[in-house]
Amino acid sequence: MTRILSLIGVVLVVGCGPPDGPYETYHDNGQLMVKGTMKDNEECGEWFEEGETVTYPPC
Repeated sequence: MTRILSLIGVVLVVGCGPPDGPYETYHDNGQLMVKGTMKDNEECGEWFEEGETVTYPPC
């Protein structure tokens, strides 16, 4: 039983991160908050964040 619970915990932790590829989030009012690209759970390339353009290392 403990082994099953441990496996479920690992799946939840690994499966809850943002996916690789395009990423967008919105405010409750529908306005774009963040838009960019994720790779290995990190921002990369050019991002739009709260009305500003931010550049991270290339993907």
